[in-house]
Amino acid sequence: MRLLAGIVLMLVSALALAQDEVVLRQPIVITSAGQSADATVLNALLRRAGVDAELVEELTAADLGDTGTLLLVLGASQKALGAAGIDSRAELARLDALLSAAEEAGVVIVGVHIGGEGRRGPLSEPFIAAVAGRTHLLVVTAEGNADGYFNGVSESEGVPLVLLERTNEVPGAIAELVAD
Repeated sequence: MRLLAGIVLMLVSALALAQDEVVLRQPIVITSAGQSADATVLNALLRRAGVDAELVEELTAADLGDTGTLLLVLGASQKALGAAGIDSRAELARLDALLSAAEEAGVVIVGVHIGGEGRRGPLSEPFIAAVAGRTHLLVVTAEGNADGYFNGVSESEGVPLVLLERTNEVPGAIAELVAD
């Protein structure tokens, strides 16, 4: 019981820390870092929570426009990469250019990992490694952080981490961070 109470306190503290430091600005754009369907799932969850966001599956640096917040959904899918007609190197190059442009433009960058253990394999790891340390905030479900990877990124890179038990908690946590 003490362990559970400690975990709940840690999660609430992480969310409070993130709220104090990071404010999400509109317009919010969602894209995948690895072309997984998790970006589509996040988009649907945010819509249900009343968060106005646009999903752009292969967002490029040239497409940023007046984006205020970029939600990068971390995790790869071989099937989706193939369907998009790109390989891992091309996707990593897209992400590097996108992150550089977003950083230069002052866009708030949030890494979101909702795919759990299934999106933490060898295909996903290069995308997660390329993005996680360059974000202003990480929002991650506990299943995807079972090995403490995102805790390590948070500590080493100074990126606030919001760690949530379930995927259905993610939209509420994000909604609380959106500027009024």
